[in-house]
Amino acid sequence: MRYTGHEIYLEAIPESETIVSMLKNDEIDFALMSFSDFYDNRTSLNVTPLLLPSYEEAGSYYRGAFIVRADFGAQSFEDLEGSVFAYTVSSSYYGYHMPRAVLANTGYDLNAFFYDVISVGYSPHDMIMALLNGDADVGVIWADEGTDARIMVENEIPDVWDATDILEYTP
Repeated sequence: MRYTGHEIYLEAIPESETIVSMLKNDEIDFALMSFSDFYDNRTSLNVTPLLLPSYEEAGSYYRGAFIVRADFGAQSFEDLEGSVFAYTVSSSYYGYHMPRAVLANTGYDLNAFFYDVISVGYSPHDMIMALLNGDADVGVIWADEGTDARIMVENEIPDVWDATDILEYTP
């Protein structure tokens, strides 16, 4: 055990809004928070991330991957115009913010370029099912150094690797 010479109090605060407020008001010195909460409040918080999350299934980093049904035939972003785009949730870094930035950097406005933009929730399973069921034409899943979220559903959907293609990766 290491001694700091300072009194340390730990408190579990389940509401992210309370954590953000306490950080802004210098009521706490350290907080564990989701990346999406950090990202949403990054301009108003004067904090430095000390620890970054990792996923057991992922490597040392992850990013987003634009995924389409293999039979959709899209080869580039231009082929997606007028299609239905599915994102995870609006607080997701890889599933919403990065794809939006990638499309904006290539000159596309997410809401104007696509026929419809829908949220399917945080689950890679829900994203892939939305594609395979025809509810969406393109979506975003996490990807890393050699694999992606399809690994999480391959037992349930054995042909997921043949039924879907990665169109493009986010940075």
